Amino acid sequence: MTGGTGVDILNLNTGLKTGYVDVSPFGSINSVDIYNGVAAFAIENEVRSNDGFVQFYDTSSQSLIKKVSVGALPDMVKFTANGSKLLVANEGTPDQYGAEIGSSSPKKFAPAVNDPTGSVSIIDTSSSDIKDAKVIATAGFEGVAQTGSHIRTDTGMDFEPEYIAINEKGTKAYVSLQEANAVGVLDLGTNEFEKVLV
Repeated sequence: MTGGTGVDILNLNTGLKTGYVDVSPFGSINSVDIYNGVAAFAIENEVRSNDGFVQFYDTSSQSLIKKVSVGALPDMVKFTANGSKLLVANEGTPDQYGAEIGSSSPKKFAPAVNDPTGSVSIIDTSSSDIKDAKVIATAGFEGVAQTGSHIRTDTGMDFEPEYIAINEKGTKAYVSLQEANAVGVLDLGTNEFEKVLV
C-alpha cells in the first residue's frame, strides 16, 4: 500500500502490516510495481515540477538498490510482462494552472506559466543485476499524430500521462491522458508514441 511518505508491507494471508519503507527523504510516492523480487517506486520530487525518480528496492530486505532520474511527477510505474522494461508515466503537472477562459462547460484554460513536459520514461531492466537499470528513451508527444474529434487541447496543459496498460505481447503500451480525454499509443519497439486517439 502506498501513501505520500512511504509503503506499507502487508502479509497477504493475514492482512497485517509487517514492515514499512520510508521515502520521505526523497519526495512523495505515487506508484509501485514488482517483478522478480524487485520493487520499483515512482517518487515525485519535493518540487513537483522538477524531475522525479524511480527507486528500486529488494523485496526481501527492503533495501534501496538503485535510484534513476525520470521526468516530472512520475505517476505510475509498470514492468513489461517479461520484466525487460519499466515504463514510467511522467504526468508533468503545472505548478499553477492558467487562467480560466470564459464560462463554458467543460471549462477552458489559458496555458500554464510552468508546465513540465508530460512523457513516458522507458527504463531498461533486462540485466540480471538491477543496478544496471537505465533510461533508454523518453517518449514525448511533439509531432505525434492525433486521431479523433474529442481530444481536449484547451485544458491549459500539455498531454499528461497518468496510467499505463501493456498488451500481452509487450509490443504496445496504452497510456491514459486523462485531462485530454485521450489515450497515447506507445510502440515498445521504437520506444516512441505512434498516435494519440480518443
